[in-house]
Amino acid sequence: MASLESLFHHSIRRAERAATAGYTEKLRNHVKSYGWPDHIVSSISMDHDGSGHKITYPEHLEEQILTLEYGTQDTPASPAFRTFMVGGL
Repeated sequence: MASLESLFHHSIRRAERAATAGYTEKLRNHVKSYGWPDHIVSSISMDHDGSGHKITYPEHLEEQILTLEYGTQDTPASPAFRTFMVGGL
């Protein structure tokens, strides 16, 4: 028989996974509303690493994502991640 503590931790992890899946959907909708390309929108997700939620994405898209988020001298910023982390969670 599983201990009460084990059941408690299992329940917490299950709730974290469920919340994270919902946050991924909200994040993708938010990023899409900023006009980010579909291939980037579909590649991002929210993860929970035990200490909190974080946005994850494939490493090969990092330069494109940073350019979108922070802009360049010639391209205005489209701060979808920052606005989501402030108000989306």
